[in-house]
Amino acid sequence: MEESKKVIGQQYSNAAMRGELNKLIKDIAKQMRPQAALRIGISENELNKSLSVSLGMNDEINAYADRRGHYIVINGSLMIYYHKMLKVYCATLSVGDKATNHMYKPSIHPERIASIMKKLLAADLENKLLLTKALDGVELNRAQIVVLTRLVHSCECFAVGHEMGHIIISRTKSNIMEMEAAKKIVEEFLEPIKELKDNEKKELLEPWTEEFCADLIGLQLTLSIPEVEPYKHWGNYKSWLCSGAEISRSLDMMMQEYKDRLNNGKLVTFVNTHPHDYLRLQAIRGSQDYIDAKGIPWFGESFSVFSKVIDFVLGIGEK
Repeated sequence: MEESKKVIGQQYSNAAMRGELNKLIKDIAKQMRPQAALRIGISENELNKSLSVSLGMNDEINAYADRRGHYIVINGSLMIYYHKMLKVYCATLSVGDKATNHMYKPSIHPERIASIMKKLLAADLENKLLLTKALDGVELNRAQIVVLTRLVHSCECFAVGHEMGHIIISRTKSNIMEMEAAKKIVEEFLEPIKELKDNEKKELLEPWTEEFCADLIGLQLTLSIPEVEPYKHWGNYKSWLCSGAEISRSLDMMMQEYKDRLNNGKLVTFVNTHPHDYLRLQAIRGSQDYIDAKGIPWFGESFSVFSKVIDFVLGIGEK
């Protein structure tokens, strides 16, 4: 549990975070570049010269990859959101330390999770998340910090991997093996929905297929990261990286549903550009890369405690 000696995540809570976050996402992208270059069919040096990865602070988008495939922007606010929400989650965990044979108890009662996360969701929507304390007066114990560190970093890896997936789709001229699987997922989901006309299904098919494909490529790129620092102390580090794909999708789903219910009083099921995150979560869990990496749905299932938050905000849209 050496990781707990460095409170990784400190960069999210001070005014100098921008430079550290920028370095963080560049380092993650650097670890993925060899596999990305191989998939595109160019040298790593060529990819380094033609692809820029940087931090942004745009409140309108979480992340963006340009259509020509030359730059990626990751929103720093997204990283802050992951950190603060996961900090609340980790505070509810009982975590055992094998080195000391000690079981750490939760720092807060799980029933508090809904009200605390509702406050964070509202703060994020008002662009006040950085100044809003996730756990006022509550300290995580040593073991919870280790879990938090790994989960947040895994979410960050998948966020970068997904956008790198879009770059590969934009720049690859040959067939992309994940594209057919992604298209099949979308077609099988849309086909039985009688409320949608054929032309409406057609409009959803292409953008949704690309998003699913970027998720699957993103997971593959994430799992291609070598077992170097900080991963070599994680045990089965690829299982943790799988959890990042799961949990980032769950967090994105939570924020989207919160916004939908605030604005409309009900869940908006269909968005033209992006499929629902629950569907994307299922696609990730069903992928061969996830299975081969021995992904542990425990991360996602235990994370379902977050569903309490969704239940809590069901009536938010009512005036």
